[in-house]
Amino acid sequence: MRLNDKVIIITGGSRGLGKAMALGCIREGGTVIITGRNISPPEWIEMYDHAFYFTVDVKDPISTNRLIESILMEFNQIDVLINNAGINKDSLLINMSLDDWNEVLHTNLTGPFNCIKSVLPYFIEMKVGKIINISSAAATRVNIGQANYCSSKAGLEMLTKVLAIELPRYGNITVNCIQPGVFEEGMGKKLMESEKIWEKYRQRLALGRPGYGEELASSVVFLASDESSYINGHVMEVNGGLLWG
Repeated sequence: MRLNDKVIIITGGSRGLGKAMALGCIREGGTVIITGRNISPPEWIEMYDHAFYFTVDVKDPISTNRLIESILMEFNQIDVLINNAGINKDSLLINMSLDDWNEVLHTNLTGPFNCIKSVLPYFIEMKVGKIINISSAAATRVNIGQANYCSSKAGLEMLTKVLAIELPRYGNITVNCIQPGVFEEGMGKKLMESEKIWEKYRQRLALGRPGYGEELASSVVFLASDESSYINGHVMEVNGGLLWG
């Protein structure tokens, strides 16, 4: 039970990889706060005593401030922030609207910025805290039709590294990043819908298969636990050996 007595926020944690991360943290004893844009919580949350749901729009700093205030009022502590909420709106740049560009950047990059800004005063007051940003293999590998998504994830990784240098002056505050590859849950599902596309992509994976949610969750649990206390500014690739392309 590596996360006993820890309160963990996971944005966008109601389904897909976010749900897998949440379940992994719950299994290790964590109290998990899942956020999403829907007013109603996902049904599966009712199965767990240590899972709670808050509605939030990560693009809105007022909403993220209210989230942190509400969690502190109810639970009196926050130990880990996991910035997982993200979207994609794919098209070639020539066809990409400014709205689609802005929506992806605002959700995937400004969203984590807002959440971090909202929780930082508490972490600084406590002189301790962990921030885990969920990036993507698209941050360092070119994907045609994903100029907005790739840019947002590359920016998130650089934000991670800058904050890893800035924040330790305020205490034991660490910032790390996980870079998932293709998983059966989440956005990877769409890639695997076309047998032809998936077979071509699968050849880029040393293990020759997609990942499973629990395999990503174990990495999240490690970074959220005290076992990772000396890891800071690191981008952990969890991709089964996506070593080229």
